This record gives sequence, C-alpha cells and structure tokens, in this order.
Amino acid sequence: MVGLLLATGTVAHGALLAQEAQIQDFQAQESHAQASHDQEPHAQETPPQEPRAQAAGSVEDDRYDDLEEVVVTAPRTLSAMRAEIDAVQNRAFSLFNELNVDNDYDIVCRRETPTGSYIPVRVCRPRYVDRLEGEATRDFLAGDAFFDPGGDIMYHENILRQKLAEMAEEYPEFHAALAEYYRLQSAYEDERRERFRDSWFVR
Repeated sequence: MVGLLLATGTVAHGALLAQEAQIQDFQAQESHAQASHDQEPHAQETPPQEPRAQAAGSVEDDRYDDLEEVVVTAPRTLSAMRAEIDAVQNRAFSLFNELNVDNDYDIVCRRETPTGSYIPVRVCRPRYVDRLEGEATRDFLAGDAFFDPGGDIMYHENILRQKLAEMAEEYPEFHAALAEYYRLQSAYEDERRERFRDSWFVR
C-alpha cells in the first residue's frame, strides 16, 4: 500500500510537473507572441479625409475660376435722367446769372402747377417775362385795355439769346455746362421716344 501510494504520488507529482511545464511553455509562447506584436511597426494612421460636401464644393469652385465676371447694369429711369438734366441746367443758369450784369435777364427755375392740372412742372424763364406779364395784368385790372406782352417778350428773347451766345464764347465753364445740358436733354428725348414708340402714352 505504501508502495502503491508512493507510486501514485510519484505519478501524480510527475503529472503535475508535466502540466506545469506545459503551462510554462504556453505562457512563454504567449509572451513571445506579445513581444513580437509590440515590436511590429504600427500601421500608419490615415489622415482624416475632407468631408465630401466640402470637397465637392472645392471642385465646384475650381470649375468657375476661369469664368469671366459679368456685370449687369439696370437701365436708368426717365425720372433719374430728368433729375440729372435739372441739376446741370441749374448749374448753367447759376453761372449765367452770376456773369450777367442785367438782372432783368436772369433765368429763374421753379415748379408751377398749370391751370387745369394738379401736377406741378418745372418752369425756367427770365425775369423780364414775369415783369411784362405782371405789368399787363395790373394795367388790365386797373381798367386799361388788355395789352398782350408777347411782342415785348419776343424782343427781349432775342437779346437773351445773344447774351447766352456771347457768354458761352467768352467763358469756357459756362460753355461746358450748356453743352452738357444739351447732350443730356437729347439723350433723354431719344430714350423717351424709344421706350414709348409703340405706345400712345408719352411722359
């Protein structure tokens, strides 16, 4: 019995030693595999990719790099053209009034509402027109016969035209203002005819 126990113990001890050897061998293999894995170079990290939407936008922008820029200018309104004409006309008449020594020929512009209308219009006329028409009205209201001032107005108008021509020849600044006024006025009339050529209504 003792011999059997001793034999059994010896076998069991040997089995335990064999198992421990197997376990140690397995652990050694596992450690070796782990060490080999640690020594391997890590895979190169892939840089973050640009979002597809942003990349697509970049490609979209590149396609338009070679296109020329096109600027579309809206046509000017007739009222804007008229306002520019009035500004140039005011400047021309202001120069004339400064250079003119006879105030009776000064040209004054203002807005008046014609009889039978509710729409005010711009009116420019020399002072002698108001003077002659005022005198004729006062004489008529005073009981005198009506006197048409049209003849006297035409007489002074010829003198005014001569004054304008002489000043335009003598003063380049006044000449330039008049030329600009006539240029803008002609362009305005051409544009108005073009816009309303197929219409009965003309502003």
